Amino acid sequence: MFCSHCGAELPSTANFCPSCGCKSAANTEYPATTPQVQPQPILQQTQPQPAVCPKNYLTESILVTLFCCLPFGIAGIVQAGKVSSLFAAGRYQEAEAAGRQAKTYVNISFYSGLAFGLIYFVFLLIAAASGIEID
Repeated sequence: MFCSHCGAELPSTANFCPSCGCKSAANTEYPATTPQVQPQPILQQTQPQPAVCPKNYLTESILVTLFCCLPFGIAGIVQAGKVSSLFAAGRYQEAEAAGRQAKTYVNISFYSGLAFGLIYFVFLLIAAASGIEID
């Protein structure tokens, strides 16, 4: 005897199918058609999260804030602070993006501080060459 619902083999004395629990399972012969199997829902595959937190550029952000350009350095510190918290929350792509933004702000701050320093140095050279005293 076979269950009409799931197709499992049954003993002749069974009133219920041990596999699916169908009540009238023992009274039927093996079905002529293959039993319909419910498709399992496809689970969305997620990429495994890396075990290493992306670089946050916090040290670099603090240094360029102190020595180069304050506004861009502060923006770098803010973005660097987001990296660890986003990574801990499992939002790895956003943590990487915040790390890249922090690096961008560090670079902008460094090069703008370097440019202003060079302009100031040239200004001092011109002033010294023309005999102007700068206090």
